[in-house]
Amino acid sequence: MAGNPWAKQLVQHFDRLSVDLGDRVAMFGRSGEWAYVLEVERSTWHLTFLDRLGQDTLVRQGDELVCLDRFLHEHPWVCYVDAVGEVSSIEPGDGLLETAVPLKDRLGTFAALDAAMRQAGAVRDTFPGCEDPEDEDEELARRLFGAVGEHLGLSLPRREIQQGLLPAVHLPSPL
Repeated sequence: MAGNPWAKQLVQHFDRLSVDLGDRVAMFGRSGEWAYVLEVERSTWHLTFLDRLGQDTLVRQGDELVCLDRFLHEHPWVCYVDAVGEVSSIEPGDGLLETAVPLKDRLGTFAALDAAMRQAGAVRDTFPGCEDPEDEDEELARRLFGAVGEHLGLSLPRREIQQGLLPAVHLPSPL
């Protein structure tokens, strides 16, 4: 990001029309040991990641990656890559260990995060339910994102995000 000419420009001042149509504008910051990028238009990270899975282009050995996607017209989901490169992704209500391809979980990070999600009632078999069934997906997503953030020590500055007070970053289209 050091070479990014917009790195010191706040999102609220960024001229969105100055970038190509396929490109994205995001905000970034740090929370404890985590660096984060917030894409407000569409998530582009997964196109690069899923295209090159196994080539270590997005996550270096020893790094962790957590992606929380909150879509407007699809189910939200979480993707987590542990420090040895094991990957799991889920939708709200699913357990992190309940995957089609069995996880090795050599570090125990998936089991620990799954336990935190269950403690928060973010997995269907631990979810207390809602008065209105139509609110169930929303409540599961809220609990899931809260449990992931709390367990991993990731906290985002809501006021600064809403007011566009974080630095902007230009993300060229991965396609």
